[in-house]
Amino acid sequence: MKKFAIISPLLPPTNSGQPLVLHSLLKNFNPEDYCLISEADYSDNIIGRHSEKKLNCKYFCIKLFSKKYYLNRLMEKMILKFNFLLPEKFLKNLIKKRIACIEKILADEKCEVAIACTGSIFDPVATYYAAKNLGIKFIFYVFDMYSQQFTFQEGIAFTKKYEKILLNNSDKLILTNEFVHNEYLSDYGVKGVIIHNPVPCELKKEPGNLYNSGFNADDMEILYAGSIYAAHYDAFRNLVGALKKIKKGKLRIITSQREFVLKIKGIKGPVIYEKIKSQSEVFELQRKTDILFLPLAFNSPYPKLINNSSPGKMGEYLASGKPVLVHAPPDSFLSWYFREYNCGIVADKADPDYLAKKIGEIIDDKDLREEIVNNALRCADRDFSVLSGYETLKYVINS
Repeated sequence: MKKFAIISPLLPPTNSGQPLVLHSLLKNFNPEDYCLISEADYSDNIIGRHSEKKLNCKYFCIKLFSKKYYLNRLMEKMILKFNFLLPEKFLKNLIKKRIACIEKILADEKCEVAIACTGSIFDPVATYYAAKNLGIKFIFYVFDMYSQQFTFQEGIAFTKKYEKILLNNSDKLILTNEFVHNEYLSDYGVKGVIIHNPVPCELKKEPGNLYNSGFNADDMEILYAGSIYAAHYDAFRNLVGALKKIKKGKLRIITSQREFVLKIKGIKGPVIYEKIKSQSEVFELQRKTDILFLPLAFNSPYPKLINNSSPGKMGEYLASGKPVLVHAPPDSFLSWYFREYNCGIVADKADPDYLAKKIGEIIDDKDLREEIVNNALRCADRDFSVLSGYETLKYVINS
């Protein structure tokens, strides 16, 4: 097994999409075969009660500006926006310093492969040049399209410039779905290996269909657990509007976002807000609810990213044994997948009336619920298997 390093702005045990996917994929590797590198500090005294959920490999912190993810993203933005005010070589020297930090860890750990994940503006570029300097294999793991993650012009220009270099010169390219693969093939002529974001190991211990019973039509609950930001706002407003029209049911939201902020965005009414829970608690709630909501915005600052997005929760929703209600643009990967495999109900119009009609279909048709749930379980096993993802990643690293 070739020793490898993964460079990502967030790592396990952070409770968000990218780290959860990495945790599922890496759990079966020998901890001596890899190390993790991040701008965040994952030492036990920092992450406290979550330390028992860390992977057993070595973690390295290469502080960019701060040990806080959002402060680093803000600083990256400020540097690119106001680069014209800074000394000419400031940005170049900043990236050189970043390259040197990553290169030293890769060399000290005798890594043969460097895997850069998206999420940071500078780290994929720095990792590529560090790997090139050492003459080791470079893999680009695209969780979200690199040049589409950032909405300010300077960030778009920087990532557009380097996206072509990273894609054309990576030894291997890992993508999360077929839409991104087709986009990069069309734009850059490159092909990647697809690893769908796998179902977390904990969720697969019990068959989801054991929980597929007891639909409460009179006091129906629709559940969403996860982050809510500009990629979701109008989809949630549409759902609240739909619930008001059918005059039954409630939306339960479990999120780390502040309730008053979401209410300002119009997500209020028949809504229950709860603070983020442990992953095992979230899994259990997903199995006990009536409908799971999987939204993407119809109007957002990054429509191309939305259309090619593969939400981290997709696999676990499919494996939950509960009906999934997808509310996303018609030409998005999310809508396509659930339509193609008939594994959920798709409401692909930004219209509360249409969404209310689709909710009614789930409520009124028991056979439909059973059909889409059984199809979803098959999709989870076929496309979102942890073992399959692990084997594919292992092959990509060693080939």
